Amino acid sequence: MHTIICKNCGNQYHGHFCNNCGQKNVHDRLTTHEVWHDIVHVFTHADKSIFGFAKQALLQPGAVAYAYLEGKRKRYFNPIQFFILLTTVTVFILTVTHLDDKIYAISTSASSSIESKAAVFSKKYMEFMKLLTVKYQAIFNLLTLPLFAIAMGWLLKQRKLNFAERYLICMMAYNQYYILLTFIIYPLMFFIPQEWVLAYSSITIVIQCLCFGITIQQFTKCSFLEGITLGIANCIAGLLLAILVIIVLLILFFIVLIIAIKMGWVNNPFA
Repeated sequence: MHTIICKNCGNQYHGHFCNNCGQKNVHDRLTTHEVWHDIVHVFTHADKSIFGFAKQALLQPGAVAYAYLEGKRKRYFNPIQFFILLTTVTVFILTVTHLDDKIYAISTSASSSIESKAAVFSKKYMEFMKLLTVKYQAIFNLLTLPLFAIAMGWLLKQRKLNFAERYLICMMAYNQYYILLTFIIYPLMFFIPQEWVLAYSSITIVIQCLCFGITIQQFTKCSFLEGITLGIANCIAGLLLAILVIIVLLILFFIVLIIAIKMGWVNNPFA
């Protein structure tokens, strides 16, 4: 049998794939056929396709998380890559349709009607939060997901899941949530009157709780009611942790701001 030297790691092997790094035996030059095959493979291949994984993430997020943690990972598109890709699509849709402006218009309308430095400061703060939670939504969620993973550790203590495993479960819940949000909720919000946006956007909180509940129910194979209850508790606990972190950060921010004002480094924005 012909011996092949892997162009990626230099290992000698037989067959079509390197037994050291897993790379497929490739030609000396990249061909158009290979490029096209890889593009089609990503979207249509039975294993690890984006569309196939999107369907699984929507209908069976907990089952996917269970199988993935059991070691059956080759068959699935990478959940973290999918999450980042999905949130990127969400940000793109929000930006192109200007729906992000519509959502935040109500939050900023009160402060914009008052002419004061405090109102201007508040408006700038809301613009910063808009930038953080919309433009950099993927990074923001990746940073806040650990709080929900910590909360899940309290609720599923008997499962003895480590932090990384709980993080993946929460990510699968968020994958389901963002599929619903991006392709159903946000498009509907684009067509409703602006005065309904605040009430309508509160539905997203309910959907998030349901997604966590469904994911936990499928992962633990408990009853639907128990899963939904745990999902609601998980979201509440994660939200409380997020609020606590925000409060601590705000306290630190204002301490630094007061010191900066006292030292004359910045002007008092509330004067």
